[in-house]
Amino acid sequence: MPLNAETQAAAALLSAAWQDFAAKLGRSAATIATADFADSPRDLAEGHRYLARLIAYAIQEAFCFSDPEFPAFHRSLDHLAPWGAPNLDNVYSMAVIDGRKAYRVWGKAGSIDGFILNLNEGVFPIFPGFKTSLETSSRELHIDEDGRFELMLSAERPADWTGNWMRLNPGDRKFSIRQYLTDWDRHRPVDFHIVCLGNEGLAPQPLTPQQAAGFLDEAVTWAHTLAAYYLQRLKQERLTRPYNQLPPPEKKVPGSEYVHYGIAFFDVADDEALLIEMPHEPAPYWSFQLYNFWNEFTDPFNRITSINHRQAQIDDDGMFRMVIAQRDPGTANWLDAAGQRRGYLWYRWIWAERVPTPVARLVKLSELLPSASPRVDDARRRQQIMQRRSQLEARYHG
Repeated sequence: MPLNAETQAAAALLSAAWQDFAAKLGRSAATIATADFADSPRDLAEGHRYLARLIAYAIQEAFCFSDPEFPAFHRSLDHLAPWGAPNLDNVYSMAVIDGRKAYRVWGKAGSIDGFILNLNEGVFPIFPGFKTSLETSSRELHIDEDGRFELMLSAERPADWTGNWMRLNPGDRKFSIRQYLTDWDRHRPVDFHIVCLGNEGLAPQPLTPQQAAGFLDEAVTWAHTLAAYYLQRLKQERLTRPYNQLPPPEKKVPGSEYVHYGIAFFDVADDEALLIEMPHEPAPYWSFQLYNFWNEFTDPFNRITSINHRQAQIDDDGMFRMVIAQRDPGTANWLDAAGQRRGYLWYRWIWAERVPTPVARLVKLSELLPSASPRVDDARRRQQIMQRRSQLEARYHG
């Protein structure tokens, strides 16, 4: 059956959109292939995996979660799309909004440590014009005894509303949530829900060819721009940051006002260990986490690549001592470099009144002195890894 003129035009539009998508994707792959640090088959393979993950995430967001009239929260940084050095103790959610409209958000908090809410202008996370216009957290919200809460997002507070409220600016385009799940056994993600006021119980219009073509272009443009940005930032940082030196944690843009970030590079050979020490300062949250140069966490399901304040062993002298090494030194606080000699170390403090500065020393693995923490043999380590795997599976796959 021959296609009518309207359908033929739609087919031509979508064919051209896919051809343009493929051309831009090819240019993105070339950018990945020429990264100055990607000097091994593994680096290149992980770089192309990184690009594939970006594209998969961007397509899903564009086609499934881009309508501010009918928003829905979706995972924005997880094990399927770990770009941007995500915190493994976080569950990240995001919804597209329009700052000229009004929304109701609700959920049940449960037993997690808390969450941070952000209203963002522009395109997340690094495009021109992106910024956080307003931020709050579970510590500032009214949450009832059962953990339930409601929140209004609008330009003006409704006259009959006395509950939680955040003021929208006309340029706001994203509403993002960071949940902190630091007890890996007990904590489960909160179910957040959102609706655009006036659209309750309605449905969006069917997808048009013009929208589909636009979504393809948005997805590949976002992925290409993000990859190029992070590679350029990495190149600049590598020129100015010495390896194996830990700067003091500080607040960063576009990060959260509640968070102090420390970012360092490690370079640890097979026979070496990076010993990190700091006085233990009690805080609502702190952690150390490893990433590759593509800003991805490194196989957290099968390796120990992060440690938070609940998981850490503190020595009898009040010091926290941690080791980054390629091989298991048998110490309680070990982060597995996963065969990557060089990479990122991120450390974070949330809602903290006092933030210590960790100190690092590169030592030979054979010269590593045991701390007062209990030693961990091979059987115990394998048990620990399997426990972490089941905990992460419950968080991400449950």
